[in-house]
Amino acid sequence: MLAIILGVTGLGQKVASIVPNAMKSGIIIGAGIAAVNSVLVDGGRFDQALSRLLPVQVLVFTYCFLATLRVRETLIASLKYLQILAHYQSLCWR
Repeated sequence: MLAIILGVTGLGQKVASIVPNAMKSGIIIGAGIAAVNSVLVDGGRFDQALSRLLPVQVLVFTYCFLATLRVRETLIASLKYLQILAHYQSLCWR
């Protein structure tokens, strides 16, 4: 709510100009470390989401492997979910 008020009124830019760059960097780095810590700590979100991550990773790696083969075009044409994934082919290396 505070961020919305600061953004709408224009006070956010004034507050950001007062805070030194080193302090802004420290806040951003601290937020990143806190986010990683909340995911990787025992009982964190990584443990809870592991069962959902594994099938998705297998699907993505399979698609990335198939992207290197000539069979890719015929598979994409025949399977609807691969047509959707084909839009994200820039994520896979060639």
